[in-house]
Amino acid sequence: MSGRLKALVQMDLECSHARIEIRGSVDARNVQALYVVAKRTNAIMPGLDIVLDLKRATVLPEVMDQLLQYAEARQLPSRIDPGQSECRLSVSASAAPAQAPSSLALAA
Repeated sequence: MSGRLKALVQMDLECSHARIEIRGSVDARNVQALYVVAKRTNAIMPGLDIVLDLKRATVLPEVMDQLLQYAEARQLPSRIDPGQSECRLSVSASAAPAQAPSSLALAA
């Protein structure tokens, strides 16, 4: 399911929050790009509330779990942010996550 992602970063005029809208299919390989975009957005104004908007993306369930864990911890993965700066990330997503391909579908 790996592919290109499209990201649009929007900031309010007071620079108190930002919204990162993602389109495409998010999987274990390309989720790293989301973390990099969040890190760069956080570097513009530390302490910024960042909403990762995945409503127009499909996300594998295990990747969504990972994103939610980092959002709750308020830190990005250490391989992305070795300094472990606070990142006030929240995730906004649709109710139906993408389904992982089944082994039967791959065999057909």
